[in-house]
Amino acid sequence: MSLDYTEKTEKFNHAEKEYRRARSEQSEILYEYFSQFPDFRINSKRVGKGRTNYTSGKRLTIPYDLSNWQYVELGRKNMKFFISFQPFDQDPSSKNYHVLFDRIGIYAYVGKYSSRDALRQMMITDISLPFTEEKLDTLRDIIRKLSECEPFQAEFQEICRENHLFISCI
Repeated sequence: MSLDYTEKTEKFNHAEKEYRRARSEQSEILYEYFSQFPDFRINSKRVGKGRTNYTSGKRLTIPYDLSNWQYVELGRKNMKFFISFQPFDQDPSSKNYHVLFDRIGIYAYVGKYSSRDALRQMMITDISLPFTEEKLDTLRDIIRKLSECEPFQAEFQEICRENHLFISCI
């Protein structure tokens, strides 16, 4: 017995394409929102998405499309903030790893970006896509507060507690 998957495949491909478009639109909304505030800098080289032909150092024989991996990098004062649309999480009980798609994560740092540190120090927010003005205002306020103190010191940690931010500590 042979099943015809053509219609189901087309439906899936259409849904996937629309989802990627919607996430890209959310990235544009975030970029445009923060562009209106002169106290924020947007690193235009670090706005975007993953590569469409990722091969994991040629370990993947068929390239993988990472374009759904969305992020925006902002700066304020001496700090930089990598805003991720899919932070990693490690469940504290089971130790299982998860990617929280459409949840906003914030990696705050000074100096050079480190993907290893971003993985371990990404703060997971209560903010989920799609953005609303209220969600964007909340994100802006969190970043402003975080940029006013030294990373991961007592005041920084208090701001994290007040805003329900937690670090997954992978």
